[in-house]
Parts: sequence; C-alpha cells; structure tokens
Amino acid sequence: MVQQEHPGSRPRAQVRQRAAWQGHSNNVWSVCALRLADGTYATASASSDRSVQVCSVDGELITRFTGHRDTVFIVCAVSAPDGRQLAASAAWDGRIACWDPETGKAVAWCKNRGSVYSLCSFNLASGTALLATGDRQGNVVVWSATTGKVVSRCRGHADSVWSVCPVVLSGGVALCSASDDTTVRVWEPTTGRQIWSSRVAGIGGIMRRRKAHHDEVHCVVAIPGDGGRTSLVASGSSDKSVRLWDAHSGGLVAKCRGISAKVNALCHVVLKDGRTCVAAGAEDGSVTVFDVADGKQVVRSAAHQGPIHAMCAIPVPGQTRSLLATAGEDGIVQLVWPESGEIMECDSPFVEDCEPHTDVVRSVCHVACHDGVSFLASGGWDGQVAVRVVKAVGFS
Repeated sequence: MVQQEHPGSRPRAQVRQRAAWQGHSNNVWSVCALRLADGTYATASASSDRSVQVCSVDGELITRFTGHRDTVFIVCAVSAPDGRQLAASAAWDGRIACWDPETGKAVAWCKNRGSVYSLCSFNLASGTALLATGDRQGNVVVWSATTGKVVSRCRGHADSVWSVCPVVLSGGVALCSASDDTTVRVWEPTTGRQIWSSRVAGIGGIMRRRKAHHDEVHCVVAIPGDGGRTSLVASGSSDKSVRLWDAHSGGLVAKCRGISAKVNALCHVVLKDGRTCVAAGAEDGSVTVFDVADGKQVVRSAAHQGPIHAMCAIPVPGQTRSLLATAGEDGIVQLVWPESGEIMECDSPFVEDCEPHTDVVRSVCHVACHDGVSFLASGGWDGQVAVRVVKAVGFS
C-alpha cells in the first residue's frame, strides 16, 4: 500500500481549458455528457436557476430547458429506443422531465411525491428506456422515460435515498439503491421486487443480519465483471468505510478500511496493471483507492482541503487504464493517478489557460475521447461550467 498525503512530482499529462461559460445565474449542481444526433458531444448542466443548459464543448449554447419550477438538482443522459439520446432532469419539487436536448421540448413528465435526491437511466433488454429516482422519504420509483408513467415502486427503505444505479445481473438489468437507513438494496425494476438487502439474508428459510453499514449510505457504484455483467456493488457510508457486495447474492465480499471521514463519492477505476479498483472520496478531502479483488488499500491521497463532492474516471487515450477526476468544496478540480496518488491540480498556475472555479464544485464528468484527448466537464456554485482537455503523454 502506498500513502501519498501531499502531491509529489507532477505526472506527465497536459491539461488545458477548452471553454468556460457562466450561463447560469445560480448554483450548478450537476453536469452530464450527451451525444447529439450528428455524433458530436455536449454537456448538460442543472442549476438552482431552474434551468438545464445544453452546450457544445466549445461553450456554444445549443438549448436551454426551462420547464422546471424549482431548483434542478440532477441531470443525466437517456438512451431512447429510437436511437436518440435524450436528457432527464429532476427538481426539488419532485418533477422529473425527459426531454430532447437539441430542441428543448419535453418528451415526458413524471411527478414524484417528494423531493428527488437521486436519478439514473437504464435500458431493459428490449430497449425500453427507464428512469429511476430516489427521494427524501425513502421511495425508489421506476418510470417510463417516454411516457412518464410509473413502472414500479420499490418499497423497503425507511429514510432518504441518495444514490441509485443500474446493475447487470444474469437475469437482466436490476436497480441498486443506497439510503440513510444504512442499507443497500437491489430491486427487480419492472415489478419492484427486492432481490437482496444488505441488512438481512435468507439461508435455509432463516433470516439473519448481514455485516451491514452502521451509518448512512451516501453512494453506490456498480463494478463490472466478465461478459458485461456487474460483479460487485460498492457502497460508501458515513461510517468511514466502503463495502463490496456480491451483485447477484448480496453477500459481503470485503470491508474496505482506512478512510478517515464519511464517504461522499465512489468511482470505478482501472490501474495500469489492469487491476479493477474503487476510489472513495471523503468529507476530509482524501481519496482512497481499494483493489476490489481483496478490498485492500492501494493508495491514499490528500486531494482537497475540504469535502469531495464528486468523482469520475477519465479513460487514458490509447490505453485501458484511467485517471481519476475529483471535485471539491474548495472549488478545485483535481486529477489523481490512482496507482500512486500523485495529483495534478487542474486549477493551478502550472496549467495553461485554466480559469478556476470561484466557489464549490459539485459535479464532474467525462464527456468524450476524441483525437487522442479526453474532455472533462465540471460545474460549480459560481454558475460556471468548464470543459477541459486532458491529453496524456509519455506514459511508461
């Protein structure tokens, strides 16, 4: 295990800012990547100004969706059955919209009974596009992305659901959720039937308690395995741990220790040697990387001076390994090499033409790879969305 508490020698990468714009008049909470009909990529940003803006990677405004009546907390891409990519956005008033990012016209509206805290999209084997939401009251609801109708209600959580994500099992796509009630649960999305819960397990007809989290669970991420299926589910909690669960049975595979504060964000990364890992971003600004094969710590790095709010993996052009991007309360976007913990600050004088955010950065996402470079988008409470170009060079 390597411990990297302070940035060491700067890794060989080049970062420059391609575009930055402040089209929002209030906080940006979420950014996501969208693929347009002509094959180009764009960003969508959700804001407290009640709008979602779609812009090219050069900062040109494509469309602005203004159908929401409250803070728009989350935005995500949706793969429609006809091949188009739509956008879905959720607001604190419980209204969820699915809409065309090139025209700004709504395709469907969903009305949840409470404030939506989490949102994801996925497709069934038939191609049917679904949305899943988690809310303040502990409800997990699956919606049709094209009609807005409720497909199923997944009942079992007793507190707020902060994270939902699809998992691919042998029987098809399932839905995973994480809650303040300390549990992780996996559901059959078309019926709402619970497949497993981290709290109890059934063996020989006898229910017993698992070694579950003992504090709020803030985030979950699916870890891919062979054949495109999900092998593990990773969960991060206020109990300062990450747990790895067998995606099919819910059995506890490993408890990842060594985190010094509550876990706010998780991300799946691949190391140079091909190992699959999970990275955890914590309230104290640290990033800890764990090998999912055994749950052992690979590296720990002090990436931020304050809480980490979001993370994403950036594919290294021409390789299977990935970089890690982190976004923090300190207004900084960092690049972390998950093997060593070495850090390159995106917002530093050593990076050419990179204007920093001036307030909290709440979201970061990988947009696309093109011509040997990767595009990275971030959104902050300064109302700014920034798209940076990351070009990796000289890897050994």
